Amino acid sequence: MLTVSEYDVIVVGGGSAGAVAAIAAARNGASTLLIERYGFLGGAITGQYIIGLKSFFNTRGEQIVGGIPQEIVDRVIKLGGSPGHIRDRFWVACGSTTPLDPATLKYVLDEMAAEAGVELLFHTFAINTVVSKNTVRGVEITNKSGRQIVLGKVIIDATGDGDIAAWAGAPYEKGGKDGRMMQVSLIVRVGNVQKDKLISYIKENPDDFIIGEDPYSGLTRELVVSRLKDFSEAPEIGGFFRLVRKAVEKGEMHPFSPRGGVNILISPMKEEAYVYGTNIVDIDGTNAWDLSRAEVELRKQAFILVGFLRKYIPGFEESYLIDVAPQVGIRETRRIIGEYVLTAEDVIEGRKFDDVVAKGSNPVDLHSPEDPRKIIHKFVKGGGSYDIPYRCLIPKGIDNLLVAGRCISATHEGMASARTAVTCMATGQAAGTAAALSVKEGVTPRRLDVSKLQKTLREQGVILYGVH
Repeated sequence: MLTVSEYDVIVVGGGSAGAVAAIAAARNGASTLLIERYGFLGGAITGQYIIGLKSFFNTRGEQIVGGIPQEIVDRVIKLGGSPGHIRDRFWVACGSTTPLDPATLKYVLDEMAAEAGVELLFHTFAINTVVSKNTVRGVEITNKSGRQIVLGKVIIDATGDGDIAAWAGAPYEKGGKDGRMMQVSLIVRVGNVQKDKLISYIKENPDDFIIGEDPYSGLTRELVVSRLKDFSEAPEIGGFFRLVRKAVEKGEMHPFSPRGGVNILISPMKEEAYVYGTNIVDIDGTNAWDLSRAEVELRKQAFILVGFLRKYIPGFEESYLIDVAPQVGIRETRRIIGEYVLTAEDVIEGRKFDDVVAKGSNPVDLHSPEDPRKIIHKFVKGGGSYDIPYRCLIPKGIDNLLVAGRCISATHEGMASARTAVTCMATGQAAGTAAALSVKEGVTPRRLDVSKLQKTLREQGVILYGVH
């Protein structure tokens, strides 16, 4: 088997966490390889159409994520692919929602990776690890060029599924106490949406929507609705419950929508919307057979959903399907067990840690593994934020390895907050910077001086202190 080359840092997975991790590592002086199975970066944003990025700000209005993630947003705005951060008080009130156009984001991430000196290897799967004495030395990959091995001084697992860490022997968990994982969904992109008609319907039927759910927002339903003039106040809408019930009773809509309704994410592009109204349970995102079954079933649901939109939702009468997300949206698979496990209590209490390297404020957002219609939200007290400690990025028992993104060390409920793209980006910058500093200092990531890491992160725009 061919050993292609050696790098200081290898990042596996080019999603929101991995792309930022690779850029951070390269900017801090490390020769960096980024391995991605698709032909583009961006992960859930570009591949699953989760375009409404939550919680750059907490509910108190304080920005909690800066650094490279903020730079990405600034560059997408400059190209006309985003209106920027919107203080979203309408729906779940996650502090803020930042809509990003997926095509623009792909280009921006390509440019930022190239400028930093990241070597990109697209259309490539990692299939195993090279491990010696509980230390990861490299990754076995496969692509059109055949099977190869790439070696690295530090490996970052940003696969979302914790593939690298699991193959290397790190302990992990899946799902809740019974092992079942959160439901899987598929998003459709729709064109020719008359947004003015949609706004009018919402204002006339506020009881048919989730409005001002966050108890710490300080806003009443009436005040939220009175302010609603356009989608600058409501980039994401959840509801249409009465219309969904009516359609289900007539056999014109499948009964598997979230909470018995649909969610609409308003695109930054004119007359375009992304709609989430499909669900399937008992899918393991690390099982290709399950993924295949989910893709087929959810595409079927997606076409039923589009028919429902045209017939029932004001503003969608003349709409048309542009496309369906390239991949189903996976909320949960492996959670690697690290030196610290982030819990729901840490999130809800807004706990702070001495080894903080990233922050989050999204509520615990649990999509029931049993009932496709059931969603539970638990909010950070006082509308503040919580710290993610560096220890959550360090797998137990394995050296030269860091994790970032959805597979960091957290409980089932803790991960239900930390899995969002913005928080994944933040852990990505922490992991990439830590990897580069570890190489520079000649130590394993486990032995890295956290104060040096924190100092570097703050110098590069990361927000660690000074907010609730």
